[in-house]
Amino acid sequence: MKATYDPGWGHYEVVGILSNFRNRVYPCGALSLALPAGCATATSVTGAFNDSRVGGGAGATARFPLFAKKLDLAAHVQGGDGIGRFSSAQLADVTARPDGTLAPIHSYAWLGSLEGHPNPKLDVYAYFGGEYAARAAYTFTNAAGNPVPVGYGSALFNNSGCAAEVFPGGPGAPGNSGTTCTGDIHHIIEGTLGFWHKFYNGPKGRVQWGLQYSYLTKYGWSGNNFNSATGVAGPSLRPHAVDNMVFTSFRYYLP
Repeated sequence: MKATYDPGWGHYEVVGILSNFRNRVYPCGALSLALPAGCATATSVTGAFNDSRVGGGAGATARFPLFAKKLDLAAHVQGGDGIGRFSSAQLADVTARPDGTLAPIHSYAWLGSLEGHPNPKLDVYAYFGGEYAARAAYTFTNAAGNPVPVGYGSALFNNSGCAAEVFPGGPGAPGNSGTTCTGDIHHIIEGTLGFWHKFYNGPKGRVQWGLQYSYLTKYGWSGNNFNSATGVAGPSLRPHAVDNMVFTSFRYYLP
């Protein structure tokens, strides 16, 4: 749901987001726990049920033309539960509790922009924004009596291999058994500078070119490599990555 308002100076928007999630839960799963009553085996479908959760949030955007429309200033904020996919970084919407039910993840996003139009042939711009996903961490107790971390961003997760490069799809690669880099994202921040030069704009169309530089940094939630078999933790590690990007573009617009 979105509502807009144009009072004559500036442009304003408010948005409401509703997200529905559904999961099929099998209580007789293999979680190294004592099986619930009625479970013949750890792979039985006995007692399976549907778990539904509702997430939602809100956002607002404002745009202001300044100095006879030579400069446009804009700001955007958004926050809620289970709405990570509705921002550019596509952060996680939900995670799972030890019993298999879903837990929406708190997330926030913001963006500020400046767009300058010093003359009809030149546009310059600067954007700066970020996104954040909160911890939604849970534990269950294994047969040894030690906690086993599940969920999102647990301080017990193993990040020891996040700085090591592994062969794609091989042991230790994210998404495979034996992974040593959980790397759940805490926040992402990006800044961008660029321009567009419209060197021809006439009856035969428009030709323009642009140059852009972007700086992106990503931080994960820290994890101490807790060993649920022995109950011993390692050093706390927080993954961090940086990327510098330069783009050029040439475009022709048909008349």
